[in-house]
Amino acid sequence: MKIRQADIPATRLASAASARLLLLALSATMISACTSDSDPVVEQETPAGDAGADGDDSGGVDADTGTTTLTLDASAGGFGAAEDDAANKWAYLDLDSGQILELTDAEASLSTQWDVALKRVDVRTNGGASGPGTVTAALADAQLRFYDEEGEADLAVFSAATADSELPALQRSIDSSLLTFEADSDVAAIDGSGIDEEASWWLYNPADHTVNPNDNAWYVVRGADGQSFARLHVTDIDQSAQQISIEMFIQNSGENAFAASPVVWTASIGGEGGSVCYDFEQMVEVDCNAQAEAWDLQFEITAGDRSWNAWVNGGEVRGSGTEGAAFGPIATESIADFNSSAAVPTWFEDVSGGVFSNSSWYAYNLDGNHRIWPNYRVYAVDTGEGIYKLQLLSYYDEAGTSGIVTLRYATVE
Repeated sequence: MKIRQADIPATRLASAASARLLLLALSATMISACTSDSDPVVEQETPAGDAGADGDDSGGVDADTGTTTLTLDASAGGFGAAEDDAANKWAYLDLDSGQILELTDAEASLSTQWDVALKRVDVRTNGGASGPGTVTAALADAQLRFYDEEGEADLAVFSAATADSELPALQRSIDSSLLTFEADSDVAAIDGSGIDEEASWWLYNPADHTVNPNDNAWYVVRGADGQSFARLHVTDIDQSAQQISIEMFIQNSGENAFAASPVVWTASIGGEGGSVCYDFEQMVEVDCNAQAEAWDLQFEITAGDRSWNAWVNGGEVRGSGTEGAAFGPIATESIADFNSSAAVPTWFEDVSGGVFSNSSWYAYNLDGNHRIWPNYRVYAVDTGEGIYKLQLLSYYDEAGTSGIVTLRYATVE
């Protein structure tokens, strides 16, 4: 299976989920080397200027570089942490003060004090779908030299890059008036961009303005309670009736493999738009509101056909479940390697995100070691009090523990 390291500049209108998931599509040999709950853990040199892995130290502004470097524990409670574990939360940063804030997720949902939040590889800003603030962000430097003309990551460039070598990218002058700032929006783990032929479950044909199924884009979905699963793809779309046919091979609670025969669910949404939901355990369509904790898969078409989405029930974006997640895209030629949910190396939830998802700050598994590789892209973050240039440097501490994120930022003059 081909692994595409997508490079998405700010001008490209692609979904945030596409960039993140394409970076994590694995070959069958890679899959066999992982466990379903594992994260990449490798030895990696701590970037110069690291503020320490405890996440609460700040060295202030470096007089030589004009930057502030911080390390945050974004490991989300550590390996195997339950979704309701109080430690399994986002790490919150106030760029204006340079402080890492001790906020629970509940407190942060009502707070305008934080500007940027991190959890594993995901980054949010406090605005739009992610928080009550007005923070927006933009891509300032896409670091296009890290990718070839086909959007594939250049291993030689990634291998040679260091925090020191990429400091000039952060120090370059930026005219923020020329950037396109945006607030965060909800992002589905199942790509619904309509653009990416490898990932999106539907594709838009501009020649005749039609919405068509992409039956080569398979996903594995974990249900709301984490006990049932489905290996699925969309096989048919009736655009005029707004009906979507989904072929699903279900693995229910207590089973160790996907069913040999599929069930087909026709999600009939209707011309006014809306959403419909399906329960893997019952193998029936259910009411999305009445069964908010139980539904496992939701298809949505917004009014006027403006967007076509597929959601999982993780409770953060849609539903009241706790375990809803997905993995993919998986091409038809490789789907046989996923004969059970145990073959899935990692899971991704629906999240709220923006420019950090649309233009990912990392590449994955470039040398077969399941490692996160920073591409040192530069982002501009407008907090309302100031505009900052921000660059993510590392995903590991000195011991190789994942989820320990080091970043640096400077004021846009």
